[in-house]
Amino acid sequence: MADVVVLTALRAEYKAVLEHLEGPFRYRKVVGTRYEIGTFRGALHTWTVAIAEIGDGNNGAGIHLERARGAFLPDLVLFVGVAGGRGGVRIGDIVAGSEIYGYESARDGVEYQPRIKSYPAPHDLVQLARKVARDEWPSLIKGDVPVPAPTAYVKPLAAGEKVVADEESATARLIEQNAGDALGVEKEGFGFLQGAYMGSLRALVVRGISDLLSGKTAHADTERQPVAARHAAAFAFALLHELEPPENRQDISRVREPGVPGLGATVFSAQISDPRGPLTVAFGAGRTLVVSEHNARVHRWTLTDGSPLTGLPHGGDLRTAERVVTSTTRSAVAVVRDKRLTITHFEGESHRTVTAPLTNDEFLVPTSGAAVATYGGNRVVVRDFSDGSPIWEFT
Repeated sequence: MADVVVLTALRAEYKAVLEHLEGPFRYRKVVGTRYEIGTFRGALHTWTVAIAEIGDGNNGAGIHLERARGAFLPDLVLFVGVAGGRGGVRIGDIVAGSEIYGYESARDGVEYQPRIKSYPAPHDLVQLARKVARDEWPSLIKGDVPVPAPTAYVKPLAAGEKVVADEESATARLIEQNAGDALGVEKEGFGFLQGAYMGSLRALVVRGISDLLSGKTAHADTERQPVAARHAAAFAFALLHELEPPENRQDISRVREPGVPGLGATVFSAQISDPRGPLTVAFGAGRTLVVSEHNARVHRWTLTDGSPLTGLPHGGDLRTAERVVTSTTRSAVAVVRDKRLTITHFEGESHRTVTAPLTNDEFLVPTSGAAVATYGGNRVVVRDFSDGSPIWEFT
């Protein structure tokens, strides 16, 4: 378990984050990825922090985030690193991403038609980042603090799969035309926030500006990237220093009226006769408990009083790595079988099923929410939980 997971792409970024942690350190491997775990003493809480260096790319960032979610169950996930600056920022400045644009989505026909996608950071983290940006966060910079001190911005970032090395390049012009308010260009933030959205995680991307797109050289990177990474890490831990622990935060949308019982007031027991294989337990929409067996048989109960709800009979054993995924926004489950995505919607005492074709090697990504995702052939496809139609994909 860890309260916070911090992902980085480069060695300099990893080292900058590690400087803020205290030992004793321990290590854990998650599907081969090595995490180093230490502590950070904030104003309101001592946080357990797990950090990893995962390499670059949006696809990998999303996959590593999903794996970290399952392994650590964090309250907060951060991506801390460097970016190329634009829009008037200076080298050494900080951009905390209020949202991340995925600028490479497009329809390339006779005419190139951009289809820019974006994911926002959670409102409470954006508000806290703005507060930290007004404070004396540079005091947390390890090493010399430059004069004048760097400025922190809470603005959008643009993420793609290219290193943009010239402000007159075709990609730079594309960003100017379609994501002109982005103050930084990087390669992981979109996949990272997309993974956080799909996993219902609180997430923020923090970038230190190491170059201004043009004039980028290996020698300049060697000098500037460690400095920019230390600035980004300082801002990230200044934010963590101010962050309230989960038990102190109150979401007024979840405050119950007097006399209305909460989940803990409902206690019931249920028995599944002759269960097949390991069981998967999830909480579905409308305060429901959903349990699925290895043969895709689905059992459902209401958490209001423990009454059983309409489920699904079995449909044959699932292959290794296949599973039933439950939506948290609609009464529905999804399963992959026979090269098809099958989504079942529960409607009162009945149910209806819709299917969508898949490629040979696609399988479900464990997630929840309004969307369902499949992965295969180094391609992630985010699909609508209503009918399985693709919403967005990246490789």
